[in-house]
Amino acid sequence: MADDTYDVFISYSRADGRHVREIDSVLRDRGLKPFFDRRNLAPGLPWVRALERAMGAAKAAIVLIGPRGLGNTQQYERELAFVRQTRDPAFPIVPVILPETTTDPPFDFLRVLTWIDFSRVTKVSDALDELQHLLTAIRGGGGLRLKRRARPSVPIGDLTHSGKKTPHSSSAAAAETIRRVPSANWSARCASIRS
Repeated sequence: MADDTYDVFISYSRADGRHVREIDSVLRDRGLKPFFDRRNLAPGLPWVRALERAMGAAKAAIVLIGPRGLGNTQQYERELAFVRQTRDPAFPIVPVILPETTTDPPFDFLRVLTWIDFSRVTKVSDALDELQHLLTAIRGGGGLRLKRRARPSVPIGDLTHSGKKTPHSSSAAAAETIRRVPSANWSARCASIRS
């Protein structure tokens, strides 16, 4: 796996396996090479380091969010993606709301990004416009034109707390993440939480 590169790293919760397999299949059918742990991780080898290498070898990351929210390992993968983006600001992280997800977006950190919304359908393939937006985003489509279902989030400078503007910035959040990463033994902490 060390020499492999990927068009996209798929971050997901095991609870959303049916939709994940469909997205993986669609991406491969469209000529992309996704990293999907069920296919790309070699049995019997340490998987945490392999996830770190795969994130480093990917050109983009998608964070799939289903009805139950983020899985345990997905939270680690999210951190890896943001650390990667601080080193490479052009690295896209694309939140994807999965089919049949009816709750409000539970992902505070991803509100600073524009997401793709499949929540109004039962299968990804039922929303061709959203699927095209996803493919464009993965391929680095900076001029992505959003339609009604791909909802832009609140600009980070406009976040409020008690009616007052607060001095949030994506670089401050990234700096805090980077500050914490070297002191954290991620491999040891995550080895026990893979779900």
